[in-house]
Amino acid sequence: VKVAAAPDGGLTAATPLGVELAVATEPAGAKLNVDGKDHPQPTPTKIPGLPVGKVLTIKATLPGFEEAIKKVSVTPGVNPPVKLALTSYPGSLKVESTPPGASVKLDGKKVGKTPLTVPTVDATKEHILELTLAGHEPHTATAKPADAWTAAGKKRLLTVTAALTATPKPAPV
Repeated sequence: VKVAAAPDGGLTAATPLGVELAVATEPAGAKLNVDGKDHPQPTPTKIPGLPVGKVLTIKATLPGFEEAIKKVSVTPGVNPPVKLALTSYPGSLKVESTPPGASVKLDGKKVGKTPLTVPTVDATKEHILELTLAGHEPHTATAKPADAWTAAGKKRLLTVTAALTATPKPAPV
């Protein structure tokens, strides 16, 4: 609290200097914007110097996720932490192989032959890809939420590329 001189020469409380607010997101690592001003630290973080009594708009953004917005009113003293849940954009898996034409199973279900794009997958969950091609060793890959999914508009895209190894031919007898 800022202290000011009262008309009678005593001291009086003037305007509060501001308080600190803890902000967390799920998942962590989001960028924050408070009333149009970017906060330098990703979540989880603490934002100091916020004005007491004002309704603030907190916006959290993370590539591949829908923006989350919450309005909060900061009160004097300790404020409860603000938690924002970010919703993942739907994911797509692009599957390629060398050579092309491999059969692809996603989580045990046949989805087609390479090259192909599986248009809708849950990018927040792990997925198992199995590729098979006659004359080649089977190939298994795992698509994980922490992989390099790229934001493509309001979708997330992960490209999985597999180089299939030819099955060794038996030695002549």
